[in-house]
Amino acid sequence: MIARNTSARRVLTPAVVVTLGIVLSGCGADPQTGSTGADGSAAPTSEQLLERLDADSEDPVEVIEQLDTMPVEDRPEGVFASVETDELILSDDTGDQAELSLPDDEVYLSAAPYVEQTHECHFHSLTTCVGEQRNSEISVKITDLDEDEVIVDEVTRTYDNGFIGYWVPAEAELEISIDHEEGSLTETVTTREGDPTCLTELRLT
Repeated sequence: MIARNTSARRVLTPAVVVTLGIVLSGCGADPQTGSTGADGSAAPTSEQLLERLDADSEDPVEVIEQLDTMPVEDRPEGVFASVETDELILSDDTGDQAELSLPDDEVYLSAAPYVEQTHECHFHSLTTCVGEQRNSEISVKITDLDEDEVIVDEVTRTYDNGFIGYWVPAEAELEISIDHEEGSLTETVTTREGDPTCLTELRLT
């Protein structure tokens, strides 16, 4: 479920980097910006890239929800979508890209809790990232520490890609708690410009 709107806190530890194909995939390199295609033709527009992504909408908020919850086996090839704090970056395998602005007052955070294996990530890739705990039941609580307000408190399931995603306040300090049959965790993150949108250092203990 994408929301718009019990263990002790601990320090983030470095992620274990692995390459295990579809079982656990990294988020790919940052795309290169280009104004023309590889053959010298005009670079693809955002509409053309969205069409290649099989997006049902041109609204970036809806595109993010569709791609993040998409079954991994249905992901399009050769085209990518990366979530930054203020933009959705669309690109193809030639390095051409287009940007779509995201809401000013919200940031999309994707979290992938793990037990043994994870991957390094900063900005969440909707078309390549795969976490360890796919289709797994978890309890999630997110507290806005600046406002002393619980903004998410639910039992849900991770998506097929092993992540769970939420729209949370921008420019905020948040406490994220996750409980799972394999363990629990509590971490503090911030949602300032340029901060990570892909949380993969969430180890369940």
